[in-house]
Amino acid sequence: MTKQNTNQATADQFQFADPSKLNSQHDGVAQKSLSFHEKAWHQLKHDHAAMVSLVFLLLVALFSVVSLFWMPHNPNAQNVDLSNLKPFTNGSYILGTDGLGRDMLSRLLYGTRISLMIALFATLVDILIGVPYGLVSGWCGGRVDNVMQRIIEIISSVPELVLIMLLLIVLKPGMVSIIIAIALSSWVLMARLVRASAMQIKSADFVLAAQAMGESPFQIALHHILPNTMGVVITRTMFTIPAAIFLEALLSFIGIGVKAPNASLGTLLNAGEKGFQFYQYQLWEPVLVLSLMMIAFNLLGDGLRDAFDPNTRG
Repeated sequence: MTKQNTNQATADQFQFADPSKLNSQHDGVAQKSLSFHEKAWHQLKHDHAAMVSLVFLLLVALFSVVSLFWMPHNPNAQNVDLSNLKPFTNGSYILGTDGLGRDMLSRLLYGTRISLMIALFATLVDILIGVPYGLVSGWCGGRVDNVMQRIIEIISSVPELVLIMLLLIVLKPGMVSIIIAIALSSWVLMARLVRASAMQIKSADFVLAAQAMGESPFQIALHHILPNTMGVVITRTMFTIPAAIFLEALLSFIGIGVKAPNASLGTLLNAGEKGFQFYQYQLWEPVLVLSLMMIAFNLLGDGLRDAFDPNTRG
């Protein structure tokens, strides 16, 4: 007789697995793979400061758009009999009035809209010039890159504020002049960042594979390199917008930007500073709006940088 193998499994030792338990055990393995941008959005959603900033900025943008169609009062309408009303002392003028009886809330809405428009137009020019310039410079390399970088160095050698003031001397002070002045100098850093990103990406395996498959340099730049620089572009844009808003406020505050009676955050700061000794609220209101916008843009920019740059993730 042969000796029975005691280690042999028998049929009654098997049992069917519970499908619900089986699925729950493998949830971590069966999760859908996320794209880079989906992972970035997932990371951003867990940054509470960035999300609060995003909501605040969306509300500011919403109020700015609404102010195109409705405002409590005409922001330039003067009523000397109601001048210098303090906030919350009159139901029709919630944030008070200035020295000429103009509604502060309406002027804040109008001024914020003007400042945002200047920043957005300047940022649009920044993207339209800086991104293609940096992409061509980084992708082509060699002599083309050397020539393009020398041009950037010449522009960078002139201080931005000096360049803007020289342009405003030639052009008439106003909204269009500020947009042109800011746009001519702000694209340089965007171009450098995109160039650095393009030079890093062009040595990646998927770019080499596209070259081996016979894709043209233009197709590779447009379909492979440009989409992978969007993280850098978006992050830089979130820092460009507040910088443009602050620069507009500075230029208008010192009297070479938007001119009165038109309102911007800079002109409101200028007017509030003159009467600060007696009517502090006329300065604190635009200061508060400007400060909150600067903080929100910077917190959102930090969140986007952490989300799009894997090296900064915890």
